[in-house]
Amino acid sequence: LRVFVQAARLRGESLDHVLLHGPPGLGKTTLSHIIANEMGVNIRITS
Repeated sequence: LRVFVQAARLRGESLDHVLLHGPPGLGKTTLSHIIANEMGVNIRITS
């Protein structure tokens, strides 16, 4: 994931589609917010 974030940042683009899947409580939403923060972009969470 680090490589994908770094490559997207260098290109000045957002990440391609990322699907995080799993049971509640594993940190998917938290990870999504961290990635968005690192990329300097807004995030839209749907459920």
